[in-house]
Amino acid sequence: LLVSSIGLSSVLMDMDSILAKDNFRDHLSSFMASNNDVGLFGIMAVDFRDGKPHRELLLTGSNSDVVDSFANFLLNHPDAAFLEITERKECIMEEDGMNNASIRVFRQGNGKGSRKQVAPILLGCASSTISSNL
Repeated sequence: LLVSSIGLSSVLMDMDSILAKDNFRDHLSSFMASNNDVGLFGIMAVDFRDGKPHRELLLTGSNSDVVDSFANFLLNHPDAAFLEITERKECIMEEDGMNNASIRVFRQGNGKGSRKQVAPILLGCASSTISSNL
C-alpha cells in the first residue's frame, strides 16, 4: 500500500474532548476529502496531568488498509516500541460508506515521545511499506 503523503498535527487537548466535538467525524472526513493527497493523517493530543504530558494519537485515512498497516506498525514494530503504544479499541471507527474515513486511536505510554519522535516512526512505516511493495 502506497501512501503519497502523511499529515501530523499536535493539539493541546485530551483525545476524549476531541472525539466528543460536535460533528468531529464529519469535519475530519471533509478535511481528508479536501486534502486527497494526504494518505494518512494523525492527530497527536496532549494534555498535562500532575505536570506530565499524556499523549494519544488518532490515525485516519480514506483507506482502512493503510490505517491498519500503520496501526500494526505502531503496535508491533521494534522501532516504535519506545512509544509504548496501546490501542483504545473502544474508539475504532471503520469506514462506513458515508465518506467517513477509518479511525484508530492509541494511548502512548511514553509521554515524552512528541510529534518530533512520532513523525519519523510513521515515515519509517511508510518506507517499509513502499519497499515491501517493490
